[in-house]
Amino acid sequence: MRHLRFLALLLAGLLLLPLAACAKPVTEAGSSVIDIPVETPAPTEAPAVQGSVPTAPIPEETPAPALSAAPETTAAPIPAPATPAPAETPRPTEAPAATEAPAVTPAPEAENNAPVPSGDLPYYLYVEKGSFTLTIYERASDGTYSKVYKTYRIAHGGNKTPAGSFTLGGDRERWHEFPDGGFVQFATRYHKRLYIHSPLYGEENNGYMWPKYYDGELGIGKESTGGCLRMVTEAARFIYENCPEGTVMEIVNGAPKGTTSDEVPSRNGERYDPTDVEAKR
Repeated sequence: MRHLRFLALLLAGLLLLPLAACAKPVTEAGSSVIDIPVETPAPTEAPAVQGSVPTAPIPEETPAPALSAAPETTAAPIPAPATPAPAETPRPTEAPAATEAPAVTPAPEAENNAPVPSGDLPYYLYVEKGSFTLTIYERASDGTYSKVYKTYRIAHGGNKTPAGSFTLGGDRERWHEFPDGGFVQFATRYHKRLYIHSPLYGEENNGYMWPKYYDGELGIGKESTGGCLRMVTEAARFIYENCPEGTVMEIVNGAPKGTTSDEVPSRNGERYDPTDVEAKR
């Protein structure tokens, strides 16, 4: 019986507990206490609404493609101005081609119009080192030296023979002896210790010519002098007698005019210059 009473009381207590629980919120609801909403995990059900949140990222993804399209439009104009700039720059480099044209024009003028010496001198001398020639120009009626009197083959000293315009002086010798030995005829000084002269001789005798300085290994037509201009006796004598002091002689490197001349006359094994009218035959 004791156990039955205990059970009855326990059941009665259990029945009263839910009634008390129900009565307590009613009274507390009437009060101003708002702590009960702590049970508002109901708002936590808002994350359940987050299940619809996929709608929020959708507008975020739409501006992204709009931004990517903008750089594509800016990239297009950038290469366009880059290509015309290099294309126009090489064109000005063609300007030197135009400058070469006027450079060619003075050349023919120099060929047609030789320097005019002062006074009424009868001849002008032109030496081309490249073609080993000396050309004697005669003064024409118009005062220019455009008429070729005669061209001779010569020997010179290469770099030892200076290029430039020279004026013949009055220092002339019928026979000139070199310090290192040898004699030449009809020597006319044109610059410092340099002369226009005949072939070399072993003594002051036009019948004792050294052949190697005429048509040999150091002969006329080769770089074989110390800077002088060596030629046949006929040419040296003509300048000595007919080209007075003040006559202009121009010496040029190379062969701008391409002047040509005959070979020196054959000496036929003799030891004299066949162009020398005074030589003993």
